[in-house]
Amino acid sequence: MNDPKFMLDDCRDILSQLVRVNSCQPEGNEKDVVNLLTKILSPKLTLKVIDHGNNRASLVAELEGLDKTPGIALLGHIDTVACKDLKNWDYEPHEAKVIDNILYGRGSADMKGGVAAMVLAANHLASLPQKPRRSLLFCFTADEEAGGLGACSLVEGKYLNDVESIIICEASDDKVSFCEKGALWLRLDIHGVASHASRPDLGRNAVEYAIWFIQRLKEHVQDGQMHRIMGQTTVSVTNFHGGVMTNIIPSEAFVELDIRTIPDVSHDDIVHTAEQLCNEMQSKYSHVHAEIQVLNDRPALECDPRSQFHQDVVSMAKSCEIGTEGKGHFFYTDASQVIPHLNIPFVIAGPGDDAMAHKANECIDLHSVSKFASFYTRFLTKHYW
Repeated sequence: MNDPKFMLDDCRDILSQLVRVNSCQPEGNEKDVVNLLTKILSPKLTLKVIDHGNNRASLVAELEGLDKTPGIALLGHIDTVACKDLKNWDYEPHEAKVIDNILYGRGSADMKGGVAAMVLAANHLASLPQKPRRSLLFCFTADEEAGGLGACSLVEGKYLNDVESIIICEASDDKVSFCEKGALWLRLDIHGVASHASRPDLGRNAVEYAIWFIQRLKEHVQDGQMHRIMGQTTVSVTNFHGGVMTNIIPSEAFVELDIRTIPDVSHDDIVHTAEQLCNEMQSKYSHVHAEIQVLNDRPALECDPRSQFHQDVVSMAKSCEIGTEGKGHFFYTDASQVIPHLNIPFVIAGPGDDAMAHKANECIDLHSVSKFASFYTRFLTKHYW
């Protein structure tokens, strides 16, 4: 229909407003962002605020189509991680300082840059004289950086039930990402028997059993299976505690493990293996008790390259000078909360470099915001008008 060019001044104006709203975890306060969005989104969009309480909220903006059944949804989260390391920032994290078209601030890349591109695209599409063939959804979610409260509310509220595809507008380094790693977080608690360290034979060393467990689980999980983009499944010890004094055999230990999986790796199998290792430990050693707890479970995801959606995205991305080869996300996105329930194709495509996520001096190039706003607009007009 047309080929919109989004001015850098407009990108800077919208993104600056978003960054200046503090929506850091753990409080979130995403309702403050929602209040801003209700002011800057086109009045031609139908807005539904999902109130989570405690000044937390998500927002669904709908551009009504000739067929009111939604055809596609764009998702972007409006919370950010905290910015406690202020001494490492060159500029105040919520100042939205701009130097040579680079905007600095917490959430600029992860992912208020993507939210700004969504707003620009939504407002442009709402200004067109014709309605789309099917309704379009622009979803702004709370709590992606923690429990996924916003994404879960979209599923539970059945907002996405009829959509045929999803674009996650996370930073993707000027590329399109067709896959993301899964996350399985486990906690192991071991209870042994304390003794004087001069008589370890009288105790049951919980720390040593924990080390044994970690080594055995890694041998099973890191089995050499490789993904063409995301490499292998990894197991990382991220929290380990045991013992009270140097001369006491520790009777208690706990370990937390962050396991990042590639597609086709079964989380159920990993949990089953962990439970078997606990049982083996307890059967071999008397007076030892071990328990496994699942703290987080997000599946690995991958878009089928044979799908028409995948092919359409690749075609449009190339025309927008956006890369389409060799990109995957090693962290999970809102897709992990919605795609397993919907079983529809998705991609991750948004402005900014995902390597900037959670860093001090987080920043984004405004040219990238403009490029992806154009990509969203051109893709949607081509396939829904």
